[in-house]
Amino acid sequence: MNIDLPLDGRERTVLREASRTLYGNMHVMETLLVIGRSDRDLFYQAGLANDLGCKANQAGAVIEKLLQLGVAERVPREEGQARGYCRRLPSALWSSVIPFAIEVLQQRTADVAKLADHRPAP
Repeated sequence: MNIDLPLDGRERTVLREASRTLYGNMHVMETLLVIGRSDRDLFYQAGLANDLGCKANQAGAVIEKLLQLGVAERVPREEGQARGYCRRLPSALWSSVIPFAIEVLQQRTADVAKLADHRPAP
């Protein structure tokens, strides 16, 4: 089985709830899918935000985590280049998220709704 991108509304909602519960950020799983499934190793913050339907700073927060983990790296800018690109590096992370996302999506929406964030309010 495969996951078609972009995600439809129900799939996006389900993955974002699971991502928020597991990673503390609703955009992580979808980001991993978009970057991991891309034919290109290069990506940039505004393009990723557009693919995810989120704000650039939200996409940037996930990119920073990927850089810290060493599964992506910044590409040096060439003269006159406006965008700051990053490169996906080889990692099991990119392929492992697909079967996990499929597993999450195959659950009933009601079951995933039980994954609500139970952390105490600040």
